[in-house]
Amino acid sequence: MPNLFEMFKFAKFLNISDGEIKVWNIPMNIIPTFVLREWQKDTINEVGYKKAFEKIYKATKEGSKEYNQNFIKKEGFKDKRQIINWQTRIVSMSGWGKIEIAKIDFEKNEYVAHFKEIPFAKTYGKTNYPVDFLVSGFIAGGFSASFNADLECIETKCIAKGDPYCEFVVSNPEKIKKLREEQYKKLGIK
Repeated sequence: MPNLFEMFKFAKFLNISDGEIKVWNIPMNIIPTFVLREWQKDTINEVGYKKAFEKIYKATKEGSKEYNQNFIKKEGFKDKRQIINWQTRIVSMSGWGKIEIAKIDFEKNEYVAHFKEIPFAKTYGKTNYPVDFLVSGFIAGGFSASFNADLECIETKCIAKGDPYCEFVVSNPEKIKKLREEQYKKLGIK
């Protein structure tokens, strides 16, 4: 399989010029994992876990939704499975982890993915809570765009907690809200 840059160059999706990288004409950056990790840890220390999650997740979800809507439109994708295959390859080849799709239910707009070899969680350090705020937001925005519905995502397992992989569940807002409230209660987060 070609690497991310070869794939984009071949498909003419990648534009690199002096000081600028664009994919599907959307500006991109390459940021070391530890920068994002420390930023998230500092945010949690400043405002608490729940507020930090909500801020980071919401911003990432909106950005991901915009990005995915743009690439879906530019490529004229109509088939949800084709969109998800592209999204999975892009996320994986961008260094966010090795992804295994555990479940897709197109009728219920539900999705479960297992991320292995996920650098963010692997380098985060031992915790008692899920840490992949950015990935959760990316997934929620991507699936909201690909399913053309408002969807939410929750991380139910996390390598930083000692789980064998990070598990992300996508579903309707009501279901995810209930799962998130149960998770907060279990973790003692108010």
